[in-house]
Amino acid sequence: MTLTDEQTKFYRQTLEVTKKSIEELNSQIEEELAKVKERLAELQARKNAAKVGAYFMARLSGLARDYPCIADVRGRGLMIGIELVKADGAPNRALCDAMLHRAFQNGLLLLSCGVSTLRFMPPLCVTEAGVDEAIVMLRKSFDEALAAGA
Repeated sequence: MTLTDEQTKFYRQTLEVTKKSIEELNSQIEEELAKVKERLAELQARKNAAKVGAYFMARLSGLARDYPCIADVRGRGLMIGIELVKADGAPNRALCDAMLHRAFQNGLLLLSCGVSTLRFMPPLCVTEAGVDEAIVMLRKSFDEALAAGA
Protein backbone atom coordinates (compact mmCIF):
# COMPACT_ATOMS: atom_id res chain seq x y z
CA MET A 1 0.00 0.00 0.00
CA THR A 2 1.38 3.33 -1.02
CA LEU A 3 0.57 6.51 0.88
CA THR A 4 -0.50 9.60 -0.91
CA ASP A 5 1.46 12.79 -0.42
CA GLU A 6 -1.41 14.14 1.64
CA GLN A 7 -1.41 11.09 3.94
CA THR A 8 2.36 11.23 4.33
CA LYS A 9 2.15 14.92 5.22
CA PHE A 10 -0.60 14.21 7.77
CA TYR A 11 1.37 11.40 9.44
CA ARG A 12 4.52 13.52 9.59
CA GLN A 13 2.61 16.42 11.16
CA THR A 14 1.01 14.05 13.66
CA LEU A 15 4.42 12.59 14.49
CA GLU A 16 5.92 16.08 14.98
CA VAL A 17 3.06 17.16 17.26
CA THR A 18 3.38 13.95 19.28
CA LYS A 19 7.15 14.38 19.49
CA LYS A 20 6.80 18.00 20.71
CA SER A 21 4.16 16.97 23.26
CA ILE A 22 6.43 14.27 24.64
CA GLU A 23 9.37 16.71 24.85
CA GLU A 24 7.21 19.28 26.68
CA LEU A 25 5.93 16.60 29.05
CA ASN A 26 9.47 15.39 29.74
CA SER A 27 10.54 18.97 30.43
CA GLN A 28 7.67 19.47 32.87
CA ILE A 29 8.47 16.18 34.60
CA GLU A 30 12.12 17.18 34.95
CA GLU A 31 11.14 20.56 36.45
CA GLU A 32 8.80 18.93 38.96
CA LEU A 33 11.40 16.31 39.83
CA ALA A 34 13.97 19.06 40.47
CA LYS A 35 11.50 20.76 42.82
CA VAL A 36 10.92 17.50 44.70
CA LYS A 37 14.67 16.89 45.01
CA GLU A 38 15.19 20.44 46.27
CA ARG A 39 12.44 20.03 48.87
CA LEU A 40 13.88 16.70 50.04
CA ALA A 41 17.33 18.28 50.40
CA GLU A 42 15.78 21.14 52.39
CA LEU A 43 14.02 18.71 54.71
CA GLN A 44 17.22 16.70 55.15
CA ALA A 45 19.16 19.90 55.95
CA ARG A 46 16.58 20.81 58.59
CA LYS A 47 16.82 17.37 60.19
CA ASN A 48 20.61 17.59 60.16
CA ALA A 49 20.56 21.09 61.66
CA ALA A 50 18.37 19.91 64.52
CA LYS A 51 20.38 16.74 65.16
CA VAL A 52 23.89 18.17 64.80
CA GLY A 53 22.83 21.41 66.50
CA ALA A 54 21.79 19.49 69.61
CA TYR A 55 25.10 17.61 69.50
CA PHE A 56 27.04 20.88 69.13
CA MET A 57 25.17 22.46 72.06
CA ALA A 58 25.97 19.43 74.22
CA ARG A 59 29.66 19.60 73.27
CA LEU A 60 29.78 23.33 74.01
CA SER A 61 28.06 22.78 77.35
CA GLY A 62 30.77 20.23 78.16
CA LEU A 63 33.37 22.81 77.21
CA ALA A 64 31.70 25.30 79.56
CA ARG A 65 32.39 22.96 82.48
CA ASP A 66 36.12 23.20 81.71
CA TYR A 67 36.15 26.96 81.08
CA PRO A 68 34.31 29.03 83.72
CA CYS A 69 34.54 32.04 81.39
CA ILE A 70 31.70 30.47 79.36
CA ALA A 71 28.62 31.72 81.18
CA ASP A 72 25.95 30.55 78.76
CA VAL A 73 25.48 28.32 75.75
CA ARG A 74 22.35 29.13 73.77
CA GLY A 75 20.89 28.76 70.33
CA ARG A 76 18.60 26.86 68.04
CA GLY A 77 19.62 24.38 65.41
CA LEU A 78 23.06 25.31 64.18
CA MET A 79 22.86 28.99 65.11
CA ILE A 80 24.58 28.91 68.48
CA GLY A 81 26.26 31.42 70.77
CA ILE A 82 28.43 31.23 73.87
CA GLU A 83 28.54 34.14 76.30
CA LEU A 84 32.02 34.94 77.65
CA VAL A 85 32.38 36.62 81.05
CA LYS A 86 35.02 37.77 83.51
CA ALA A 87 35.38 36.17 86.95
CA ASP A 88 32.91 38.71 88.37
CA GLY A 89 30.29 37.79 85.73
CA ALA A 90 30.72 40.96 83.66
CA PRO A 91 30.88 40.59 79.86
CA ASN A 92 34.42 39.87 78.66
CA ARG A 93 34.84 41.73 75.37
CA ALA A 94 38.64 41.32 75.44
CA LEU A 95 38.35 37.52 75.63
CA CYS A 96 35.76 37.54 72.87
CA ASP A 97 38.06 39.55 70.61
CA ALA A 98 41.05 37.36 71.48
CA MET A 99 39.01 34.24 70.74
CA LEU A 100 37.99 35.53 67.33
CA HIS A 101 41.67 36.09 66.49
CA ARG A 102 42.99 32.85 68.01
CA ALA A 103 40.23 30.72 66.52
CA PHE A 104 40.88 32.17 63.08
CA GLN A 105 44.59 31.38 63.41
CA ASN A 106 43.65 27.84 64.44
CA GLY A 107 41.39 27.34 61.41
CA LEU A 108 38.00 28.19 62.89
CA LEU A 109 36.01 31.15 61.58
CA LEU A 110 33.72 32.69 64.20
CA LEU A 111 31.60 35.80 64.53
CA SER A 112 30.92 37.93 67.56
CA CYS A 113 27.48 39.02 68.60
CA GLY A 114 26.67 41.70 71.14
CA VAL A 115 29.35 42.56 73.66
CA SER A 116 30.91 39.20 74.48
CA THR A 117 29.17 36.39 72.63
CA LEU A 118 30.90 34.11 70.16
CA ARG A 119 28.50 33.02 67.44
CA PHE A 120 28.69 29.76 65.53
CA MET A 121 26.87 29.35 62.22
CA PRO A 122 28.24 26.27 60.46
CA PRO A 123 26.77 25.10 57.16
CA LEU A 124 23.57 23.08 57.41
CA CYS A 125 25.41 20.02 56.09
CA VAL A 126 27.98 19.96 58.92
CA THR A 127 28.52 16.57 60.53
CA GLU A 128 29.17 15.55 64.11
CA ALA A 129 32.78 14.87 63.07
CA GLY A 130 32.99 18.48 61.87
CA VAL A 131 31.68 19.65 65.24
CA ASP A 132 34.30 17.53 67.00
CA GLU A 133 37.03 19.21 64.91
CA ALA A 134 35.64 22.63 65.81
CA ILE A 135 35.65 21.76 69.52
CA VAL A 136 39.33 20.78 69.32
CA MET A 137 40.16 24.09 67.62
CA LEU A 138 38.00 26.00 70.07
CA ARG A 139 39.65 24.36 73.09
CA LYS A 140 43.10 25.21 71.70
CA SER A 141 41.97 28.79 71.09
CA PHE A 142 40.64 29.15 74.65
CA ASP A 143 43.90 27.79 76.09
CA GLU A 144 45.96 30.25 74.02
CA ALA A 145 43.73 33.28 74.66
CA LEU A 146 43.53 32.64 78.41
CA ALA A 147 47.28 31.96 78.65
CA ALA A 148 47.89 35.32 76.95
CA GLY A 149 45.87 37.02 79.67
CA ALA A 150 42.65 37.81 77.79
